[in-house]
Amino acid sequence: MRCVRWMEQAACRGKDTQVFFPSEEEKHMDRKIRELRAKAICETCSVIEPCLAAGEGEEGIWGGLTEAERSGRHRRRKLSRPMVEMTTPGENPWVVIDGEGGCQIWQRETEKTWHGVEWAVVKNQEIIYISHNLDDTYARYGSLIHS
Repeated sequence: MRCVRWMEQAACRGKDTQVFFPSEEEKHMDRKIRELRAKAICETCSVIEPCLAAGEGEEGIWGGLTEAERSGRHRRRKLSRPMVEMTTPGENPWVVIDGEGGCQIWQRETEKTWHGVEWAVVKNQEIIYISHNLDDTYARYGSLIHS
């Protein structure tokens, strides 16, 4: 990839690029930790929007979002994940992105956040937690499935 002007101002410039991209043998918790490290760098960045645009369709963390988070933000095609019809009129529908047993994580597009996505932890089809931070959502989800 050629270097473009915004990359010269990126907070990740000169950092270890492995923190932004998954490895084939990476375990789930290792991936979450790596993603947290990458997102912490992105939180200090002044060029989030051009980075998000450059990361469209790419693997890894771009603009502080994972590929799954970006696909929710830039969804242009019909979703292959199950839609959940628990929506308030005028709001986007929820999409199931993860789940185990009676607990799930749902995601939907929103204009309430800078990254355009919010997540919910759901137990037995009831929303018990909504967040604009995926890491907090996974922490709450993890405490439910391990209790």
